[in-house]
Amino acid sequence: MLGYILKFEEPDAQKIELTGGKGSSLAYLSSIGEINVPQGFCVGTSAYDLFLHNNKLDEKIKEFSEIIKGLSKKQRDKKTKDIRKDFIKSFVPRGVEENVKEAYRDICRKFGHKVAVAVRSSATTEDLENESFAGLHDTYLNIRGEDNVVEAVKRCLASFYTDRAVEYRRVNKFGQYGKQLKMGVVVQRMINPVVAGVAFSVDNSTAYDGVVIEVNYGLGESIVSGEVTPDRFVVHKQTLDIIKAQKGSKNKKVVYSKNSGTEIIEVPAEDRGKFCLDFGIVKKIANSVNKIQEAYSKRTRFVDTEFAIDEKGLFFLQARPATLDLRVITIEQEALKNSTKIYEGGTRATRMAGHGIIKIVPSFCDLKNGKIKVSFEDIVVTNHTWNEWTEYLRGIKGLVTEQGGTLSHAAIISKEWGIPGIAGCEGVVDTSRKYEGEKATIDANRRSLYLDYLPLVKKEINLDEESIEVKLENE
Repeated sequence: MLGYILKFEEPDAQKIELTGGKGSSLAYLSSIGEINVPQGFCVGTSAYDLFLHNNKLDEKIKEFSEIIKGLSKKQRDKKTKDIRKDFIKSFVPRGVEENVKEAYRDICRKFGHKVAVAVRSSATTEDLENESFAGLHDTYLNIRGEDNVVEAVKRCLASFYTDRAVEYRRVNKFGQYGKQLKMGVVVQRMINPVVAGVAFSVDNSTAYDGVVIEVNYGLGESIVSGEVTPDRFVVHKQTLDIIKAQKGSKNKKVVYSKNSGTEIIEVPAEDRGKFCLDFGIVKKIANSVNKIQEAYSKRTRFVDTEFAIDEKGLFFLQARPATLDLRVITIEQEALKNSTKIYEGGTRATRMAGHGIIKIVPSFCDLKNGKIKVSFEDIVVTNHTWNEWTEYLRGIKGLVTEQGGTLSHAAIISKEWGIPGIAGCEGVVDTSRKYEGEKATIDANRRSLYLDYLPLVKKEINLDEESIEVKLENE
């Protein structure tokens, strides 16, 4: 251990109270044989404690935590904005700064050049089985140079107090300050992937006990952000047979910018029309996910992983518990006979159904500037959502997006809020436009929108009885 730094291979790095949820899981992932993980280190939560103490931020945050119940949303946002400003203008303690720079230099020495790294927030409340905190804290990609890495670390610490993180803790009855509420930071060597994606050891959309892989060209951020509908594969765990393969739109990809950070570029038409992964590589990924699930079996039943592939091979960038809601709410079969179907398609984010009013949201700007307001009765239909949308959508009756897969922002918040959600619904905005303002039923289990309020039934999924629609397309 180097002062405030714990390398992934150090046993103590697996302790969540020392490195946060993401850091702890990465350290554990690195210990699994035959699983390649890019080199990296964790800036421990002790650095966060020292940062608060040296800059006299702890008392201010403690006071905020004590009075938050009496504040309006506008007042809470003002307070959190002030706290973030205080973080950014504060100094990283000298010992922490020196440790971060030395750990970064060590990675650069191994590769003989100034390495690009991802700097990711790792809160002690993050990537848990029951509370994911997904997307609430900041990540900085393609960061090069000692000073830039230190600055990115500081900004990750500050992101513990983003508006969305504060609201999430408040709604889920976490505090804003305390011994169990700390921020670590992960610094990990970035590879320059040809393709990247996510892989689950269970199909969240059907409860089928197989490996599900979603993948796109470039960096995996395009999938997490919901910018694209990725290629999707379902693989039988025991035989590694590909039992379902679906081509996504893949019209965009995220790549490195020349100096730092990332940018979104168009994918050539010829690449959109084919699978971005060879089927043999799909099976290799599935086999690795099986090994990860076995290693994590004492921690969680199912895992959710992130991977990337470059010219040197397959790397896993993260693993965390994958949650599976076994409740199903769906439309009564008899009621479908005389129903009017507005839309069918996409990928289930949940297996829920509900009633609401169709509300088209053309862009986030329309929400942010108040041009369009979303109410608690709305089923929101839009192109795609990302982290900044969260506070505007809380309490809605359902969510349908044109782009995205099972790890897109829209899918994540649908699961967390227990609302009907469907992602990757091509053309749904235009199709639904003439029904805007009408009463509707969203049945995510059937991946469909229906006109009017239809009767619903509840049931529990039996994992042993679940089947899956087999759909295999040519490579």
